[in-house]
Amino acid sequence: MPAPTDWTPGPGHYRHTRATRRVADGPEERRVAGTLADDLRAAGHGTVPVVRGGARTGDIVIDVRPDRASLNTEGYELRSGARLSVTAATETGAFYGTRTVLQLLGRP
Repeated sequence: MPAPTDWTPGPGHYRHTRATRRVADGPEERRVAGTLADDLRAAGHGTVPVVRGGARTGDIVIDVRPDRASLNTEGYELRSGARLSVTAATETGAFYGTRTVLQLLGRP
């Protein structure tokens, strides 16, 4: 598995629970979030809904923002706090970000 090439530690704490949702608004985000939901279910994290709209505490937000070109095609930003967010310039980058989320969450 690829490892992050650059990271900056910061304050924050995230807790994944059975109430956690995947928040994804656009079609690219929804595809990535759907794959993450399937993978989390397969890893034993239960049924994981994908929803649109505002995120609440504990959610995982998938955001594809082409204006974040500095992240390049495969890069992503992962932020942890009340919610976990994966931001990328492309769908590919968002997908790779969710692979890191899977690695971090592991099996329950």
